Amino acid sequence: MTFTVGYVTHWNMVSPSFMYVISNKTIKKLSVTCLNCRYYGTVPRNISFDTPNVVDFNYSDYLRRESPQCHLDSLAKATLDLHFFEDDKRADVTDLISGLHNVKTLHLTSSTVEVISVCCKGGLPVFNNLVDLVFSSKKEGWKVLLPLLIERSPNLKNLVLSTTSVIKMLSIMKCQGYPSEMKHIRYLLVNMECLEVVKVYVAAEMDDTKKMQLTEDLLKFPAASSKLKIQVM
Repeated sequence: MTFTVGYVTHWNMVSPSFMYVISNKTIKKLSVTCLNCRYYGTVPRNISFDTPNVVDFNYSDYLRRESPQCHLDSLAKATLDLHFFEDDKRADVTDLISGLHNVKTLHLTSSTVEVISVCCKGGLPVFNNLVDLVFSSKKEGWKVLLPLLIERSPNLKNLVLSTTSVIKMLSIMKCQGYPSEMKHIRYLLVNMECLEVVKVYVAAEMDDTKKMQLTEDLLKFPAASSKLKIQVM
């Protein structure tokens, strides 16, 4: 079953904290778009999702002060398109992002990356099932969020990065030299043409022998930038 929702909410002086609840035990695919409020002068309201069998979730919305409550235990694929409402950055999306922790394929739009970078105040959950990540960004916030997402996604296999930023330096923290980490570092080196310096900070428990091997492996990677220098620290 597929369920699509698109609505415009209107300001209600009697009940300004009105909440929408989408609750269904059989929906498999859920698409919710709540972006019209900006054009109709209305105020975004709180929304919650009680849809434990949804496997495909597409959500476009403006932020609220309170994060949506999510019951999405069966989630396999999610696309988030979140926006600040009138540049209000006091919201918190921690509960929403935590509700996606079982997802296998995650697509974050550029505006969503900015929102999460600023408003996921409780920190990111561990995405143990996340295999495919599509990550888009036009602003600087991605440089903070992407390393955190990679760190929190131990089984990530495929990373698609789309950014218009001209990045010259990249820092990677607490590197263990795991195959999954090396795969993502290689991807970044091959796709970032303006990169000049990569600083790899190894985990505290890594001994000198492993650090030397890590350095040798990194220096063998192809790179899009002819100016690239790799520093293992």
